[in-house]
Amino acid sequence: RPAERSEMDRRFIEGLEVLYNASVMVGDPLRIVLAAAALEVVFGDPPSPPGYAFRAQAPWVARRLAHVACDFGPVRVSRAANRVGKPCPFHSGPRGADPTRCPHHAEALKLFDERNAILHDGLRQPHRLNALEETYLVERWIRRAIEWMMSTGSSKIDELDRSAGIKP
Repeated sequence: RPAERSEMDRRFIEGLEVLYNASVMVGDPLRIVLAAAALEVVFGDPPSPPGYAFRAQAPWVARRLAHVACDFGPVRVSRAANRVGKPCPFHSGPRGADPTRCPHHAEALKLFDERNAILHDGLRQPHRLNALEETYLVERWIRRAIEWMMSTGSSKIDELDRSAGIKP
């Protein structure tokens, strides 16, 4: 029942609904825009209270999705047994965290850059990304987020932030 869904449940359902509109029946530019929108629905900030400034979402979305998509994290342990107990080198490496080196983080930022080029610069065709591949990638990231939520019992975005070490 919708009233009993957690914040993350609602985000997953709404994000997947947006993503499923990015079918092969739509043009590549719209597919890129919808894929980025689906990520923002799932991994974006909660709505700001009235009077608070809106902050750019791409860095926060990229950071959150990189945490759940990480091949070193707890969700991946069963699939990559040789990495049990080893922290992600990009999020907690010996020289400190550097999420910008994470391939998931970088790919998410590229998707948002492409989305911005399409929406704000009037780009008629994606020039750096393959729209079909990006929608598949976004779907995989959302599936990994669902796996993360199920394995941790988390139900809110701020719980994901705490797990990822993201400060508000």
